[in-house]
Amino acid sequence: MCKSRAENQLLVTKKSEYLKMTNTPDNQPRYFDDDGTEMNPELVSKPSLCVSCVKDGDPKEEILCNLTRLDQEGEADFRCEAYEAKSYAGEE
Repeated sequence: MCKSRAENQLLVTKKSEYLKMTNTPDNQPRYFDDDGTEMNPELVSKPSLCVSCVKDGDPKEEILCNLTRLDQEGEADFRCEAYEAKSYAGEE
């Protein structure tokens, strides 16, 4: 059976919290916690680590980056296993 629209689901686990991501018909990702409450990644501040990452602004990395930030919202320390520092002109 063919579905009229594809739905992608991604689960991220951390401290018994689950975030589920689904795509809407217009292909915009929507994020939900384990209680079914929708979470808006635009309302979560972007840590300085993200701003200095080469993946910041890369559409291919947007979903993973959003899930990582949503998962750690409100925690004192932000960690990202996918972090890669940007290189700037003049750096060796």
